[in-house]
Amino acid sequence: MKNEINKLILSIKDSLKEYTEGNISFEEARDEYLKLLNRYNILEKKNRSHEGLNILQGLCYYHNSENYSIFTAVYQINTMDITPIAYYGDNKLNSKTIHVLQENIFKIMGEDILTIPPNNSILHHSTHIYPLTSEKKNKIIFINLSSSIYYSNEKFIIIGELLNKLLSNTSIIASPITFNYFETVTSDIDSYCRKNVNDEYYITAELFIFNNIVNIFNHLGILSLLESSEMIIDTLKKNSAQDSRCYALSLKEYIVLSKLMKGDKTHNQKNKNIEFLYQDISIPFATITFKIDTENSIYNLWEKVFVFEEYISSGDIK
Repeated sequence: MKNEINKLILSIKDSLKEYTEGNISFEEARDEYLKLLNRYNILEKKNRSHEGLNILQGLCYYHNSENYSIFTAVYQINTMDITPIAYYGDNKLNSKTIHVLQENIFKIMGEDILTIPPNNSILHHSTHIYPLTSEKKNKIIFINLSSSIYYSNEKFIIIGELLNKLLSNTSIIASPITFNYFETVTSDIDSYCRKNVNDEYYITAELFIFNNIVNIFNHLGILSLLESSEMIIDTLKKNSAQDSRCYALSLKEYIVLSKLMKGDKTHNQKNKNIEFLYQDISIPFATITFKIDTENSIYNLWEKVFVFEEYISSGDIK
């Protein structure tokens, strides 16, 4: 491993020299950068430095490695006191980032996603801020530093949405901030139901809740948690009718929609004995099926989903 790292460092040095001396064009330098980045990512996965991180640190690590960032963090802001909850990156950058936040405290107390350009505290990197809560007295934000042309604000927002769901103590349905991802999913589900509920057809909506998934895989690192979520989606698709729709509402909540002809009693039986296995670990879940056959039942679906999750959380249904 040490030898591979040394080779990579020398390759980076040689590429920089070739570009600064004008021996290669910008396009060639960009291609070389992507090749070097790929080598770095392979070494990073071999090293598995993210293993053993708690869930928030793991997400910060994941964002750094996937979105060309040098520092990613979650901060809590109480009046003028700024406290890091979790971060991944140089400790010096943590101090500099706190200073930037203090200088822009009134801006970040709003609910908008912000980008603060390089300044005297952080010279070469923009500071991107995503509000996780709307509370003024006890605000939580997601933040990162990047100067790369390959940085994606969309990826930053996706991780921010995921973080909000992990930090929330209530259902995402009742979250005080509605995020684009969940809005898109619910809109798609509602649209699908309205198009397919009529005099001939109805929809069955099977809700799957994995309340312990974060606790089970937290110690394995964030990549394992994300991979287990992908496994759940794949398993649901394999065990559902071909024309069914499968949606991830969050890391722990999934819903499968199936279109059936009215009077047909042969509901999809595949899900009855379904098992979710990741790294030979069986993930426990609770499930319930809702019938959507009228306009009113479409509107009542989300209320039923929320009530069922509350029952699961309180232990009334197992």
